[in-house]
Amino acid sequence: GFPSVPQDQEMPQGFKGATIADVRLALIMKSQIRLPVRMNMDFTGVDVFGDTTLMTFNIDTIGYPPTSLDTSMTVIELNRFGTRIQIFDRTTDSTASYDIIVPPAEGQGTIIDLMASNPTKLTIDAAARIDGRGTIVAGAGIGGGFRLVAPFSLILDEMVFLSQPTVIEEMDYQTRNKIRNSLISAELNFDITNAMPIGAELAMLLSNSEFFPTDNTPEMLAAFRDTMALNQGWSLTDNVYIINECEDLSPTNSNVYIYDVMTDFNECIDGVPYLVRSNGSGVDTVISYVDTLFKFILPDPGRLYTAEEEDSLGFPEGMVAEPGNSSYLTGLDTNRVRLITDYGDHYVMPRFQINSTDSSMIFLSKNDHLEVGSFVTFRVSSSGAFSSANSELVIVYPNGGQTLFTDQTHDIKWRVYGDGISSVDIYYSVSSDSNLNASAEGYWTGINGGIIAQNVPTVSGLNSYEWDLTGFPESDSVRIRIVSDEKVVLDQKTDEYVKARDINGWYFKIKNPSSSRSISATNNDFIGPRAYLGSRFTK
Repeated sequence: GFPSVPQDQEMPQGFKGATIADVRLALIMKSQIRLPVRMNMDFTGVDVFGDTTLMTFNIDTIGYPPTSLDTSMTVIELNRFGTRIQIFDRTTDSTASYDIIVPPAEGQGTIIDLMASNPTKLTIDAAARIDGRGTIVAGAGIGGGFRLVAPFSLILDEMVFLSQPTVIEEMDYQTRNKIRNSLISAELNFDITNAMPIGAELAMLLSNSEFFPTDNTPEMLAAFRDTMALNQGWSLTDNVYIINECEDLSPTNSNVYIYDVMTDFNECIDGVPYLVRSNGSGVDTVISYVDTLFKFILPDPGRLYTAEEEDSLGFPEGMVAEPGNSSYLTGLDTNRVRLITDYGDHYVMPRFQINSTDSSMIFLSKNDHLEVGSFVTFRVSSSGAFSSANSELVIVYPNGGQTLFTDQTHDIKWRVYGDGISSVDIYYSVSSDSNLNASAEGYWTGINGGIIAQNVPTVSGLNSYEWDLTGFPESDSVRIRIVSDEKVVLDQKTDEYVKARDINGWYFKIKNPSSSRSISATNNDFIGPRAYLGSRFTK
């Protein structure tokens, strides 16, 4: 026997979910020695979890030349069926004198199984020995080489790829209003020819956050939580879940804080997935939404070449024989337009999902291609496109759910969009009446409310006013409104200009710290009133 020398090889890591379906590694031994030489090789792959995959082959004897003047050839091919051993008496022979396929032994795998285990380290242990009688002839030798055939044959599980997000900066106020007032709907038409051996789905996602979950499964949401822990300082014990029904987000019957994502509950859109973070405080927070602007399906290929056609026609098994064709129509409705044109920056991200091949083998070739033709149809209102935008007030803070303390001052913050608003009046109300709105004057004076400040100078953009709460009575049902001193909004019903108004999104509390428990003055204190379950409030 000859001593074996095991060799360790570090292996690169491939895509998760992609299995190489057809690799052929041929070891070619040429011998002029008329001695019976036996050989065996052991392959051991170890993955990141420490699990091992074994593959072994044994050869009773390599090729034995018929005469001292000949050179025999032994081809040992590792393939997806096991180990194929071919012995040619002479290198010039076209037909093997010995040809057999040996399947893997029990508990072992093929080279495909070995590669599919995605090993981080591969150990190869080869040994050889002379076993029997023969003649050593001067000048005779033995040598070898290898041939690796690795066609692009794969077996795929479902895989999802996300690109980098692209920011859509906040629109100019006039442009925003023209789009909202004029665009009725949009339709996108796609004609698709798929000459790739896989089916897939392409979607364009929209969010108010640059962080997107890969999918909505519990596993992927947990992975998203881990990403946010790394990038945003979350705790690894936080939980993320999805709500897509506005009724479950209504401040009248839920303890979910929504005002980091929307300024008012009436901005909620049914069917849009809202991501909610739970950190164990008892009050969960909507952190973002992830909406699908459009999505179309790449059709599966019409037909792939079979193994029989590979033998008869020469086309690899799993290669596209007939492409798939389809047409797809999708709408961009007014809700999606509203999201895109909402205040603040937005982010879009392509999501590409490759379908599973259901354990079937596919072959990627240079002929694979994808053709997508598209056009878009817009329906617009001419009156909205040419009308001027009304100026607007939007309360930013406190927008509902906070607890403010009477021994502190708090900044009331609001934004002004458009022109013509130079000053505002700020009011408060302690009424929990379901009829409360920004125009209901009786709820902002007298026993129900009062003035906080008058003629507060205001500029376009973000504004603030320092509110001193000294002496303010405790209340669990406080709301504020801001009213422009100028008439800048055209009332469509009366065709007259009225003042711009806004009411904050929901009730907040005012507490005297000397008579209250120690509670946080953050969004986590949000608890909506219970007196008017089922009521909806609008600005």
